[in-house]
Amino acid sequence: MRARRAEHHEHQPRGGDADSQDPQAQADFDRKALLYTGAAVTTGVVAGALLITGTALMIHAGRRRPLRPEQRVQLRPGPGGLSLRFLSAAILRAVAHDIPLKCRCGAVHGRALQVDPVRCNRLICMCDDCQVYGRWLAQHGSPILDPSGGTEILQMTPSQLRIDGGSEHVRCLRLSPKGLMRWHTGCCHTPIGNTLEKARVPFVGVPMAFVDLDPDERDSKLGPVLCRIHARYGKPPLPADSHPRAPGWLLRRFVWQMLRDSFAGRHRPSPLRHDDGSPLVTPTVLSLEERQSLNRST
Repeated sequence: MRARRAEHHEHQPRGGDADSQDPQAQADFDRKALLYTGAAVTTGVVAGALLITGTALMIHAGRRRPLRPEQRVQLRPGPGGLSLRFLSAAILRAVAHDIPLKCRCGAVHGRALQVDPVRCNRLICMCDDCQVYGRWLAQHGSPILDPSGGTEILQMTPSQLRIDGGSEHVRCLRLSPKGLMRWHTGCCHTPIGNTLEKARVPFVGVPMAFVDLDPDERDSKLGPVLCRIHARYGKPPLPADSHPRAPGWLLRRFVWQMLRDSFAGRHRPSPLRHDDGSPLVTPTVLSLEERQSLNRST
């Protein structure tokens, strides 16, 4: 019996002998081990980067620009207990409004759909291009500039804009061959909105001259003016909340809105373009002499 067991063990190959007899298998094993190790290291690096990014975003969120007093919720004791004095931006976001739009003579009218202070931006722009456009409109009997040279604008997406009547009066102007497309009415030269050349950009800035709301209704339905930008081109004395350029927090907000609306496809439908994205009308481009003349006028 012992002899048989010894004979049986002698015929079994040892592990070391098997490996030495099959170098190809050993090479395959080493290659797979290297691949698995690399994958594990890559996964760890990616996970660490995500953790660091998430931590940085949370820290940034804790340092966000504080709400202005009119955007905060303040609870005050009243006859029936606690009463709200101001609404915060978070609450206003849930209270979206359809805003009526109308030109000065009433021939062109429409609506801005689901407008709220979070999805839209209410600004006053004092850039030189907006002032040139404002002077051009004033020459045609439709002044829109305030004493500081600012134009109040409500930024939204083209999919929110509707023109229910008078689309045959829509016209377009460009201050230069590559300038913004500035839509207005041909009947009374009321500005309708400003868009970029590319149809896929989900942006239109609607001047407040086209918004059919009383001044008291604007704050309640549109929220307060976020800020006044490009004040370096404005006319003194400038309001206290004026910024020489667009502040960083506003640029971050705008970029986030553009990314969100681009993924959602909110560049269409647009009442200012055909289904293929081409402009509703051919833009008129100011000549260099015409623009220089408007720059010299005050």
